[in-house]
Amino acid sequence: CCHDILWRRIVCVGKMDETLGVAERAICVPGGGGLLLPLFGEGEQTWPRELRVVLYLLGLLWCFMGVAIIADVFMAAIEKVTS
Repeated sequence: CCHDILWRRIVCVGKMDETLGVAERAICVPGGGGLLLPLFGEGEQTWPRELRVVLYLLGLLWCFMGVAIIADVFMAAIEKVTS
């Protein structure tokens, strides 16, 4: 997932859990994961990084469009109530 050695050490290896004494894997390496990501399980981490970036950006834009539509409807309702 990472191309630079320093970047790999900081981000891809993850952080050390002091209580258990084991390293926690980062989301970007196989075997690592977070609360929601990767969305499609372990197999997603074998996909090309560029594809994952595009898919996650499309998902992010989709969510922002949903928020914008709901905010627009809400503001129209506020205008109607206050007029």
